[in-house]
Amino acid sequence: MTTSREPLLEVEGLTKHFPAHLSLFGRVLTTVKAVDGVSFAVEAGETLALVGESGCGKSTTGRLILRLLEPTAGRIRFAGQDVRALRPEDMRALRRAIQIIFQDPYASLNPRMTVGDILAEPLQLHGLAKGGARRARVAELLTLVGLRRSMAAAIPTNSQAGNASASALPGRSPSSRGSSSATSPSRRSTSRSRRR
Repeated sequence: MTTSREPLLEVEGLTKHFPAHLSLFGRVLTTVKAVDGVSFAVEAGETLALVGESGCGKSTTGRLILRLLEPTAGRIRFAGQDVRALRPEDMRALRRAIQIIFQDPYASLNPRMTVGDILAEPLQLHGLAKGGARRARVAELLTLVGLRRSMAAAIPTNSQAGNASASALPGRSPSSRGSSSATSPSRRSTSRSRRR
């Protein structure tokens, strides 16, 4: 007997068109269809990989889910909430649970900050930990992804690529121990894969 569960993340008809050319009066003449009618559902504990050529809209899809870009059309639901209907303060809370993991780890790591500072920043922004408690949480996050605690003092550009990727992962859940991630793996394929 199977029971139907509501997906943790559900995307339906997600669309983002950018204006490419405007008339002298500001009317849109042509558009770029960055994302055009994307639909998928992800259950809790499931991994979904969006795979495609560079520029096909993988990262844009992640930004739309987080509403870092506003969709042109489509529906986004996370944990039963209509993401497009959320107020800015509610979106701030939602972004504690969802994060984009970029295909290039250096694109999400500030080369002027240490790994520890990068991991501590969301804790500070969301008012979740201070002083020693913040440092302890950073050390815990590094251990969680298999890095030495001493990595907190490292600069991302001096780290190996694998360590840089792992450094980006703890930020996925700086404020909670269970979360969903929108990922953008770099693979040369136009197919979409799903694995449990």
